[in-house]
Amino acid sequence: MNDKCKYCNYLSKCPEKVEFNSVMCHINRSFPKVVEKSYEDILKENKRLLELCMYALISSTKIYNHELANDTKQAFIKIIKENLNDDTSTLRNKIEKHWNGDKQ
Repeated sequence: MNDKCKYCNYLSKCPEKVEFNSVMCHINRSFPKVVEKSYEDILKENKRLLELCMYALISSTKIYNHELANDTKQAFIKIIKENLNDDTSTLRNKIEKHWNGDKQ
């Protein structure tokens, strides 16, 4: 810790009192809410976001009316993860292709 640390507004939330002006110090001061989240919380949030994304992508397809098995959901989520740079139309086509039997 540095003498300047005592003037920092985020000192009480500083993880393990990191060194002033270190990368973690800047992250804590720039994004204090991110540092407060645990790794497990971030993973849960990420999983939920991917699931919502999956449902948004299939909402205008015939797939949406079906109850999806866990392995099907995971396959769709895997397609999304592996193709993050694709536009939504391309992602939807890849998901539909998988649904129709082409397992990529």
